[in-house]
Amino acid sequence: MTFDDFYTPLGKWFEVHVYPSEDGLAIYFQDITARKESERARQEADRRIRQQASLLDKARDAIIVRDLHHRIQFWNQGAERLYGWASEEVSSRSIEVLYEDLLPFNEATNLLLDSGEWRGEIAQRRKDGSILPVEAHWTLVRDDDGEPEFVFAINTDITQRKTAEKKIQYLAFYDPLTGLPNKQLLLDRLRQVVAARARNRQMGALLFIDLDNFKLLNDTFGYHFGDQLLQEVAPRLTSCVRESDTVARLSGDEFVVILATDSSDDEAVAEAEVKKICERIGSAFNRPFNLGAHKHYITTSIGVALFNGEADTTDELLKHADLAMHQAKASGRNAICFFNPNMQAEMNTRAALESDLRKGWERNEFVLYYQPQMDSGGIIGAEALVRWQHPRRGLLLPSEFISQAEETGQILPLGGWLLETACDQLAMWSRYQKTAQLNLAVNVSPCQFSQSDFVEQVLSALDRSGAQSAKTQA
Repeated sequence: MTFDDFYTPLGKWFEVHVYPSEDGLAIYFQDITARKESERARQEADRRIRQQASLLDKARDAIIVRDLHHRIQFWNQGAERLYGWASEEVSSRSIEVLYEDLLPFNEATNLLLDSGEWRGEIAQRRKDGSILPVEAHWTLVRDDDGEPEFVFAINTDITQRKTAEKKIQYLAFYDPLTGLPNKQLLLDRLRQVVAARARNRQMGALLFIDLDNFKLLNDTFGYHFGDQLLQEVAPRLTSCVRESDTVARLSGDEFVVILATDSSDDEAVAEAEVKKICERIGSAFNRPFNLGAHKHYITTSIGVALFNGEADTTDELLKHADLAMHQAKASGRNAICFFNPNMQAEMNTRAALESDLRKGWERNEFVLYYQPQMDSGGIIGAEALVRWQHPRRGLLLPSEFISQAEETGQILPLGGWLLETACDQLAMWSRYQKTAQLNLAVNVSPCQFSQSDFVEQVLSALDRSGAQSAKTQA
C-alpha cells in the first residue's frame, strides 16, 4: 500500500510505500520534492495564465494570438465583441478569415517577420461580412531559443475616427448644401485639367453660371426656398455634363463647370461643342423647379472661358469666365457669352474710370454748362448740363461717365451737387431783371429720382439757395 505523500520539516516531499514482509511491514520513502515543485510551478503558471487571460478578456481591444501558420491560438472577449465570432468558433482556424484582400495582410506579416513588430491601419471583416477598419499593433513572440513562435496582436476599432476624418475631409472639399465640390476642390481639379490639356494639346472650357434673379426669390419667399432651389439645381447641372467633368458651387447662386472637350487645339470646334452643352443646360432649366407647393422657373447667365493650358492660370480663367458671365447678364440675362480679350480691356478701362470718378469728385473736376432754351420771343431758360474736366482726357460728356457713376453709386453725391449748383445759379439769375424770369431744367438720374426723399432734397436745395423765395417774389 501507499500512503499519501507528505511534507517534512526538512523542506522535502516524500511518498511513503509500505509493503508486507516476513518481518512485518517494509516501509519505503521516495523523494518527490522535484515533482511536487514542478506541479506547484505549473499550477502557479496556470494561475497566472488564467489571471492574464482574464485581464486580456476585460480589454476593449481585440487581442489575438496566432502561430506562424496563422492558426488562431487565443481570442479574447474583445475580439468576440469586435468581430462577432466566439472563441470556440475560430480556435485553430486561420486568421485569414478576417481578410477579403490578403495582399495587405501578407505585406504587413512580412514586415513583422523582418523587424519583429508592425503597426498600421488595415481593413478586416466581421462575421456578418461588414468591413472593419482597425489600427493594429502586432508583436513577434519568440521561444527560449529565440526562434519566432507566435504573433501577439492588439487590434483597435477606428470606425468612429475614420468616420470623423471623412466628415472633416468632406467639409473641407464639398459644399454641405448641394454636395458639390467647393471652391478649394474646384481649384485643385482645375489645375489638374489645365495641366492635362497642355500635355495632350487639347482644349478645355470653364463655365461660370449665375442664376438670374435669384435674390428676388430669396426676398419674396425666404432663404429656405432659395436653399431648396440650389439643392435642385445641382443634379440638373450634373446631368448635363459627363462624369469626368466637374460641377462645383463657388458661392451663393454661382456655379462653375470644368469641361474637358473632345477637340484638339481647334478653338472653333471646341466653342461649338461647349455651346451645345450650354444649350443643354438651358433646356434643363426650362422645366420648373418644385419648391414645396410652388413651381418656380429660373434662367441662367453663362460665361465661358476656353483654354488649352499653355499660358492659363486658374485665377485668370475664373476671372475671364466671370467677366463673360457678367457680359451675358448685361445683354439681358438667360444668355451665353464667350470671353474675348476685349472684355478684359473694357473691364480695365471701367476700373480706371471708377477710380478717376472718385478722385474727380474729391478734386472738384465736375462743372455745369448752361444750354439756352429758346422760343419765338427769345431765351426763356436753360438746361444744366454736367461735364467732367478730366485731367488727362480733357472735357468728357455725360455719356462717357454717367452710366459708370450710376453703377458705382457715385451718381447720388454727384446728382446732389448738380442740384445744389443749379439752384445757386437760378438764385443768382433772379437778382437781375434780364434773367429773373428764366427757368432752369436739371437732368436727374433714375437712381436719384427713385429715392424716397427726392422731393425733400429739391425743396431743401431751393430753400438753401434762396431760389424758391426769389422766384415766388418775382
